[in-house]
Amino acid sequence: MTSGSLQKIFLLAAVLVALAQCQPGKPTECCKKVSFKEITEEVHAYRVGIPQAPCLPAVIFYTKDSFYCAAIRAPWVRQKAAAIEQAAAAARALSTRLPSKSSLLSILTSTASAPSSSSSSSS
Repeated sequence: MTSGSLQKIFLLAAVLVALAQCQPGKPTECCKKVSFKEITEEVHAYRVGIPQAPCLPAVIFYTKDSFYCAAIRAPWVRQKAAAIEQAAAAARALSTRLPSKSSLLSILTSTASAPSSSSSSSS
């Protein structure tokens, strides 16, 4: 093996480790089988499974009730992962534009007028 090949393998391993850590809080699944068939269920998250025996290299897609192991080289995998990343980025952008509950409450209470104590009553 040439040093260039070793560098490529090391770089690939580093990328896989970084991608695997992008989804904190997810349980560690082991893919012993992978599928090339596209997932039709709504996918909420994904991570890249590190290939450590007996686990195969895979992209693990999480749905509401389960997870699916997809072959890394399946043609649809990159598109699905990119769509998930775009949706997450849009959600983050939206959440930064909306005021937090506490600031919304302060806006509402500061603009609300207190009842007037000097009511004009004619006798």
